[in-house]
Amino acid sequence: MAGSGKEWQVHTTWGLKELLEQGQPIFVSERFAIPEKLDIPADRDGEHLEIRVQIENGRARSRRVLIESSTPGGVSATTLRQVPIRNVVATACLSALLKVQTSPDGTVHFMPGPHDAADVDEIRRVVQELVGYVEAGS
Repeated sequence: MAGSGKEWQVHTTWGLKELLEQGQPIFVSERFAIPEKLDIPADRDGEHLEIRVQIENGRARSRRVLIESSTPGGVSATTLRQVPIRNVVATACLSALLKVQTSPDGTVHFMPGPHDAADVDEIRRVVQELVGYVEAGS
């Protein structure tokens, strides 16, 4: 079976410019924002995955999922069942979070990660809410 036993490698090394080109930042907490759209690439053993996500009402919604295979068997039903869409989206959301900083003159600045260790609990909560592991405000 193509790709069995191997993890998907999510390619989310984005700089601030690349993140802001994906869409207008949407505030997901008082201190964090995320681009309104993300195109997420991932690969695994001859298979390529692309997920387009849109942030709506505090949730990351998959709008397009594309999988291509260069393996002899192609894309099988088993391959489709094994695509961990929520995990790939969560990984991308974690990488795409922008810390919001406001300067004394009121200008808002967006700072890409890595973020401070002190932010870990809030980041975990925000990402869990984005991908639906917990309800917003839990």
